[in-house]
Amino acid sequence: QDISSVIRNPEISRLTPALLAALADPAHKTKEALEALLDCEFMHAIDAPSLALLIPILGRALKDRGADLKRKAAAITGNMISMVSDAKAFVPYLPQVLPGLKMCLMDPIPDVRASSAKALGNLVAGVGDADKTTAADEGGVDGLSSEFGELLPWMIKMLGTETSPVERSGAAQGLAEVCRAIGHEKAEETLFLVLQLKKHVSSAAREGLLWFMSFLPAILNEDFSPYISVSLPVIVAGLSDDNDGVREVALRAGQVIVNKLGIQHTNEIVPTLTGGMFDDDWRIRHSSVKLLGELLYLVGDTKAVGLADVNDEGDNVTGMSSVARVSTTIRAHLGDASTN
Repeated sequence: QDISSVIRNPEISRLTPALLAALADPAHKTKEALEALLDCEFMHAIDAPSLALLIPILGRALKDRGADLKRKAAAITGNMISMVSDAKAFVPYLPQVLPGLKMCLMDPIPDVRASSAKALGNLVAGVGDADKTTAADEGGVDGLSSEFGELLPWMIKMLGTETSPVERSGAAQGLAEVCRAIGHEKAEETLFLVLQLKKHVSSAAREGLLWFMSFLPAILNEDFSPYISVSLPVIVAGLSDDNDGVREVALRAGQVIVNKLGIQHTNEIVPTLTGGMFDDDWRIRHSSVKLLGELLYLVGDTKAVGLADVNDEGDNVTGMSSVARVSTTIRAHLGDASTN
């Protein structure tokens, strides 16, 4: 009650009864408090007393057994940082939320992992500069706050965990979101560090690298384009890996690059895929043809259809017209040299 009496944020002030109820009876009232926060439209900055009331609720919800509570708590934590009036006020509370977010990143439910990854990225972006120290002496990373200093090394380590593909996927998604937040130079350094896993003796580490490659293009979007030339050959090489899981994730990563960057960077993607079509390994040839086909469907603004006997002359004419249109579109996009 003492804390709630000094809260300046009018939205949090209105929610004080629900928040206090969640503190008093967390087992039964936490869900109601989280839903009230999600439904609330915040118009004012969140002050330090508001954080003192919110963080214990969020910290507990992040460690709850229920996937719904964890997902909602992660979403609120990630969105809240943009509303905090002074990012330094959030720094003392990082030890209360980071362990829960890291646990959620390893959760079996994809939505929980995605919400946690996004929250970690937002926290690094919003709070990372507020308490910036040299964390390298503690085994962390220069340029990040002392609380975040060990986050990147932990995620990179978890890429190669032998426990399960779920945990490797979660670590990769979290690492990709954090790369979005740490700036171009640090993200590039992290990418090249992770790419070294391509020849790791552990198939789990190689799979973790490819999970990272399947998330990073979608999160960075156009900012990933300078790294197509170094990333796509690694992905294509993964298509011939001895491990089934590695090959599956490699194909997924290739499809992400094609779908996210194929239109704008067709001529950067095509050489690697056409080269793969003539590789000695049949798996690489097969997957390269599949990826190139998806790219051409995308460029030609068309889709695959089943083959059927066509007896009607009008249908034949329509079909030929459609093929000509697609061919013209592809040639105009690629240019004569690449098309030929």
